[in-house]
Amino acid sequence: MKKTLIIALSVFGLSSFAVAAPAVDSASNPHQWQQKHLQKMQKSLDLTDAQRQQVELIYQNAHQQHKAISDDVTQQLKGVLTAEQQAKLDKQREARQAKMKRAHLHKASRHDKQQLKREKADKSLNK
Repeated sequence: MKKTLIIALSVFGLSSFAVAAPAVDSASNPHQWQQKHLQKMQKSLDLTDAQRQQVELIYQNAHQQHKAISDDVTQQLKGVLTAEQQAKLDKQREARQAKMKRAHLHKASRHDKQQLKREKADKSLNK
């Protein structure tokens, strides 16, 4: 029973990490991430339109399955944990989400700075 609870908590932690994170930039929004990743695959692997559609469906199905698993684990945990434990777990999840949001904001800010540097470099080369 304890081993099952540990596994469930691990799955819950991973699923909430990936699914429940608020959308801050393209890296944290599954649909935007998927589109960006598909563009990279299209370019690097020279996918046909049919292949791209199939890959897109695969990603959509995986995201739906992942969300369903996350929701199922959440419901199962509610049946196992006490109210106090559930509240503690909710606080831990909120703290993890806040940390991820800060990391995504930092990453987006760093990306913007790098983009500005590239644009300046391009302008100086074009002169």
